[in-house]
Amino acid sequence: GGTAVAVPASMRRPFRNALPTGLDTRATPGGPLLVVLPRISDVDDFAVDLLSFLGRTPTVFPAWEALPTERIVNDPILGARLKVLSLIESDAPPLVIVTSLPALLQPVPSGQSRESATRSLRVGEEIDLDELLRWLVDRGFERESAIERPGEFAVHGGILDVFPPDADDPLRIELFGDEIESIRSFDAETQRK
Repeated sequence: GGTAVAVPASMRRPFRNALPTGLDTRATPGGPLLVVLPRISDVDDFAVDLLSFLGRTPTVFPAWEALPTERIVNDPILGARLKVLSLIESDAPPLVIVTSLPALLQPVPSGQSRESATRSLRVGEEIDLDELLRWLVDRGFERESAIERPGEFAVHGGILDVFPPDADDPLRIELFGDEIESIRSFDAETQRK
């Protein structure tokens, strides 16, 4: 399915003019409803109001107040935007996405760029830990003794903790030699499962 777009009447013409040429703007049943508000400051309050009607929290596609000069992996806005993009592309996209016109006008990494910046690991796979650590550093992750926020990683013996920028919780990757024995999320505050 496609994406339906709900735009306040006062913003319809500027919104339509801001869309890429050739984009099909007709609503397609079965896709997410995209609610576009004129100002960044309207998004959170509208999402809370919408919660009372939907019975669930809508997905928010956030915007930066000012564009960052570079993409930093621990930027919470970048992480939230990446998470929404992943949700949209998933088998179970969100029902409603609330955003602002400025958020839609701000750049997002291309699918190819996101794919090249993603590394999939599986239980049973053998990895070169040093190479994986270099890969993380090359993508802007910071090595810490204990991770607390997205964009950080820590190594303790055969355990690698990684906090992806688009994740709610960090991941603990337990190794037996070079083989991945388990991968699970954990609570960053308690450092436990």
